[in-house]
Amino acid sequence: MKHSSSPVVFHILHQMFRRASFSRTLRMKNGLCWLSGVLLVIIVLVPAGQAVGADTETSKKTQIEGKEPVKPDKPYGEYGGFWALPSFKPDQPKDWWERSSFEYSPEYPYFLKHITAQLSYVRLSGSSDGSLANGSLAFYLRKGRLSNSLSYSIDQKYVKSETGYTTLDRDMQTFEETLKYELNRHLFMEAGMFWRRISTVNILDRYLPFIGIGTYNILESIGLKTKKNILGVEIGVAKVFDTYYPWVSAMTGKKSDSYTAVYLKADYTLTITPSLTYRQNFLMKNATDKTPVYKESPDWSSATIQHYNLRYDWRWSNSFEYNFNRFIGGYISFDLIYDSNPWPTKTGQDTLLSAGFRLTL
Repeated sequence: MKHSSSPVVFHILHQMFRRASFSRTLRMKNGLCWLSGVLLVIIVLVPAGQAVGADTETSKKTQIEGKEPVKPDKPYGEYGGFWALPSFKPDQPKDWWERSSFEYSPEYPYFLKHITAQLSYVRLSGSSDGSLANGSLAFYLRKGRLSNSLSYSIDQKYVKSETGYTTLDRDMQTFEETLKYELNRHLFMEAGMFWRRISTVNILDRYLPFIGIGTYNILESIGLKTKKNILGVEIGVAKVFDTYYPWVSAMTGKKSDSYTAVYLKADYTLTITPSLTYRQNFLMKNATDKTPVYKESPDWSSATIQHYNLRYDWRWSNSFEYNFNRFIGGYISFDLIYDSNPWPTKTGQDTLLSAGFRLTL
């Protein structure tokens, strides 16, 4: 399995995106076009996946009837192709992307894949004109102990009042690629790259290569046998490269900053019913190098450094997901975001509330 091309592809797409993004409105349209296009491709591929996975459906029906769906010498059934849904033994979990490969015995011999897409969009007109868009796309791939995940999320809001005054202007985007290798049933090593755009704190581009160690389910590691609760924890070190918006660079005389940071990530999943799931995600990053804190001049023509501090930020996400069937579902989520060192005119805390539909493969 090759992963070296992914950062190159992302770099090319990112440069194309920046050249095409001449305005806030165009950036929103470009981002939504990309996300909508990917969703369309996935939707087109669903019928193919259903057709290829016909044998899997047959085995599931057989299982419901009380018969053994797989042969002893072939515990995972026949391989139906890359897009076919895998046929697991009855006593094994189905959400493999949230669990260790060691939970599947014997080792699953084929490629495992999982795709999740979420999208919500609102167009405003009348007393206020603008758009509210929120979406994400995640792709997981595993072969043996090696797993790779790609994800992209976008939250853009641009609203003008009837007088033409901009009342809401926000552009938050994230792209992540993470490669994991499992050392044993409890621990895995990870390495990857984040790219972020955070207009709420005037970060135009944030590149964050990282490396760390984690566990898929610390509850199992400490002896708690539960199938409905999963708590994954990851810790590591990262290098942060921040590039500011042009007007910030003009005021400070600096185009960018960089610093080293440590991070902590915790993911909790509670399966309430087979159709309803609650998820909680927490990501905190703390700098080990001090960065400047600025203060603007009264005429807003410049900004001076007041002091230096150890910057930290975190994001806490909560969501409820409901599956109408195997492919289609809905979600509602609430995110709380905090940065200890925002620009003087910016607030350090931001909240996101969104709801929409989900597509899974």
